[in-house]
Amino acid sequence: MDNIGNNFRSYKIEVFPAGVKYSHVMEATGGGLHVAGGWAVTQFLEGLDCGIHAFMLTGMHEVYTRDIQIVHGGGRERRL
Repeated sequence: MDNIGNNFRSYKIEVFPAGVKYSHVMEATGGGLHVAGGWAVTQFLEGLDCGIHAFMLTGMHEVYTRDIQIVHGGGRERRL
């Protein structure tokens, strides 16, 4: 895993639970690798917490927009 940043520019993670893998890849590459999540419905908030760069979203745009606003507004604790 140490050389992953040298071999790839982007990495899409599709596992459950993804948060551990998001964090591990971000840490192993010093945040230099573009990390995307593929299971937005179940992993969206966890991915935002881990600082990943992109998600493959479904048609639930209103839900995701609201969640992003809550997280960036400092209301993550209220959401739980």
